[in-house]
Amino acid sequence: QALGAWVRSLDPKQPRYEHHLYEALGAYATIEVVEPRLLARLLRAQDPRARAFATRIVGRWHDRLDGALDLLAERITDEHLQVRMEAVVACSAIPSARSIEVAARAVDARSDGWIDYALAQAVHRLKPWWMPAFQRGDIAFSRPDQLAFVLNQTGGRDVLESLKKLVESG
Repeated sequence: QALGAWVRSLDPKQPRYEHHLYEALGAYATIEVVEPRLLARLLRAQDPRARAFATRIVGRWHDRLDGALDLLAERITDEHLQVRMEAVVACSAIPSARSIEVAARAVDARSDGWIDYALAQAVHRLKPWWMPAFQRGDIAFSRPDQLAFVLNQTGGRDVLESLKKLVESG
């Protein structure tokens, strides 16, 4: 309650306002109290470090947030590389076939070695969820290069058979 009162007492006109919100979110994360409104505010912060931290927290609180993957979809193409990397890592924490669809959107934006590595790890981490959906034809990437990245990371006979069925189905 005291933390909530402190956040409400902050003046948005103060130069360190966003920094104080960042500190508050860190305190809430430490005591595992989910604060979706504060989280949403920091996901849109001007400071990319605050956006990156808030994005990381989405992955941590995903099971207690409404629309966690929708929140991450907005950050996966953020202008800042660190925010995008955190979005990919956060997606890998959400056990869902849709997680790889969201994470793969990182392919569409400027990348670096860290994002490429995080995305490759997400492909492997999420394989128990996306691979069965892919084999059933229940997964949809918005661009072919996203699918290509995921399949290139996986390889193997299962992928080839599923890809063959996909091509034959038109």
